[in-house]
Amino acid sequence: MKTKRCSKCREMKGLAEFYNDVHTADKLSCWCKLCVRARSKQRYATAPRVKNPVTKAVKTCPQCKETKASTEFYRAPSSSDGLGSRCKVCNSVYAKKQRFGYRDNHVIRVSKKCSRCGEIKQATEYHKNVSSRDGLSKYCKACNRTENKERYARLKVIREVTKTSKTCVACGRTLPTDAFNKYAINLDGLYGCCKECRRDYNKKLGTAYKEKEREYMIKLTKVCPQCKEMKPVAAFYKRSASSDGLSSYCKDCTSVRCKTWRATPQGQQSRAASRAREDKELVRQRQVKGMYGLTDAQYEMYRSVKVCEICGQGFSAREPQIDHDHMTGKIRGFLCGKCNRTLGQARDDPAILRKAADYLERHAVDLPEVRHLSLCERGGA
Repeated sequence: MKTKRCSKCREMKGLAEFYNDVHTADKLSCWCKLCVRARSKQRYATAPRVKNPVTKAVKTCPQCKETKASTEFYRAPSSSDGLGSRCKVCNSVYAKKQRFGYRDNHVIRVSKKCSRCGEIKQATEYHKNVSSRDGLSKYCKACNRTENKERYARLKVIREVTKTSKTCVACGRTLPTDAFNKYAINLDGLYGCCKECRRDYNKKLGTAYKEKEREYMIKLTKVCPQCKEMKPVAAFYKRSASSDGLSSYCKDCTSVRCKTWRATPQGQQSRAASRAREDKELVRQRQVKGMYGLTDAQYEMYRSVKVCEICGQGFSAREPQIDHDHMTGKIRGFLCGKCNRTLGQARDDPAILRKAADYLERHAVDLPEVRHLSLCERGGA
């Protein structure tokens, strides 16, 4: 195991006990993590804390160039006016951009060095993290589990509340500690905002969630202007010309409206005119070509056949029918409807057809002659 000497405590420790630092030769910090944390706590305890109150009622956001009330800005006690530079809306957009800015510029890695254990592992040993440049987390999965267990163990120790009063970060009032909920993660063991502000925030959050849920349900349903009922989108026909891609009326109301219109003289005339303009031969040609992918020469051969290739009988008005291989789609010939259905019932298996022929020939002699009685003879019997 590789080790390094800390410049502060002068102890030899593993590489996992040092933070990363790209400015050093070995890419590790000079001090170990414990020494860095101790120095940070000391600076935090001795540094003067400047908490400037809010001095402006309105402020102009440099991002959207709008003048808004001070309540539309986050509190920033270290600033001169006690408010953040951007408004809450622009700050949210900026935070999302900073978080997901590297999503489209990820560097594809096959392996990566874990910042905790210092081992080089495959990319599959890391969780995904869209905010990093390589799209992977800083720690490997094993170290991440260990870190979470240690953090949860620390959080189990409930910190004692040492303050008698605290300032709410939302409303700015100084209230006793009884007006705050306990929160073990914070150093003082209390929430940042008071119970009243947290209750108002939860109400706003619930209202926003219900509004989003309502908008989502609107996308799944639609109100028919004819029957005034809210129905699912499956009850409407598709229509690409409309804004939502659906017809105005539901399927039931559309059917009723079409039947009513066809009963009128205008509907009957329009329907008769459309039928007169329709060329049945062209419709049949379009259907056959589109279904089987025939060329013009193949279609002419299809129309020139007059008898079935199996039974030798002539075709009816809707025949011949095209027989094709259902596995390859290749056209085999032109048959009448009965012969084509016979092949389909036999599952296109020649063995079944041969057995059927043998069966008919074997029982043809044994069968007695059957004479069908007429209706008169049946009634007399």
